[in-house]
Amino acid sequence: MVTPRRALAVTIGGVVVQRLGELVWSRRNERRLRARGAVEHGADHYRWMVALHAGWLLATAVEGRRQRRCHPLALAAFIGVQPLRLWVLRTLGDNDVARKREGTATYHRLTERCLASMQEVAPQTHVSPGRLRLALPELRPLTQRATR
Repeated sequence: MVTPRRALAVTIGGVVVQRLGELVWSRRNERRLRARGAVEHGADHYRWMVALHAGWLLATAVEGRRQRRCHPLALAAFIGVQPLRLWVLRTLGDNDVARKREGTATYHRLTERCLASMQEVAPQTHVSPGRLRLALPELRPLTQRATR
């Protein structure tokens, strides 16, 4: 008979093996993308994600040991969504990378156009006559709000 503690231990062990496999997969994809000229931005958050996942697994193990039981519905739901996670990882491919690359290039071109067209202007000193206004009586200007 499989006890809830054993089921939890097997699940956590399976998740650890799965995450290690994902790290191998991730490193392979990273090497492939860098070879094609990819540049990573914001890499410093990665270690915090690893720490968060490791902490989650540790907390799950400690809680399972402390409770001496495992909620079967939560465990079944967790195990049930794993094929979906693997499907997502498996289907991300070169087309997705190309689409992201083109989207990023479009964003960069838009940013460059905006920066090139910017010019300094004098601030308005009064409201232009005939200027349309929104009627939003529930909103007050920040200068009229009470401070806390």
